[in-house]
Amino acid sequence: MKRFLIPVAALLILAGCQKKINDDNFGKLQVGMTYEQVVAILGKGEKQSDAGVSTSSYGVPGSRANNNTDTTVFVFKEDRREISATFKSGKLIDFNKAGF
Repeated sequence: MKRFLIPVAALLILAGCQKKINDDNFGKLQVGMTYEQVVAILGKGEKQSDAGVSTSSYGVPGSRANNNTDTTVFVFKEDRREISATFKSGKLIDFNKAGF
């Protein structure tokens, strides 16, 4: 029984360490997703701004929307890779990647 449990435990630990900011997960993003749906794919993001145009540390534009207060930009970072996601009224309206 121990022979079975040790490899299974190791696989579960390694799966938890999997990097989430990658091309595969970027491809899963779709306009109209909620923040919670994006977090389920990318992990928790860092809030950058509540309105207007925001630029990430890699120069990724965060928002092309007008200056409404219901527009929020989040950046999801891992190592040198990052994904910028813009939400309006709780829905994803734009997303970009950098450092890949």
